[in-house]
Amino acid sequence: SVWLMNGFPYVAFSSVPGFLLPAGLALCYNRIYNLPLVVPTLYDFSARLVPSALGSVTSVFLMLEALAYVPASFVAILRSTGCVFAVLLALAFGLNFHTSLIPPMIVLATGTVLTAAEQTDFSWVGLVL
Repeated sequence: SVWLMNGFPYVAFSSVPGFLLPAGLALCYNRIYNLPLVVPTLYDFSARLVPSALGSVTSVFLMLEALAYVPASFVAILRSTGCVFAVLLALAFGLNFHTSLIPPMIVLATGTVLTAAEQTDFSWVGLVL
């Protein structure tokens, strides 16, 4: 990783703009179109928003940690499987999932496994992270 090679001690800090920018854009959108600011209930906040946010933040931090063990190209390939985890998260929240999306997900997962098998700098620790 460029961050680690140059001794930057705060790698996770580089993700902060990526979390703040969507929030700022959403607020601007609400202001432009005069939409009300939706305030979640305590249940929605604790049972849906907090677990989703923790999962997202954990995913980013583990990806940054994985860069110490595997090349960035391999991490990018694995990150492309994020849609699979988004579907799992949607199912966990009880949202509908159209079964016609299963074949593309199988193709994606198969391609990821084949790419991982041919990776020259493969590391199980990096894969798990």
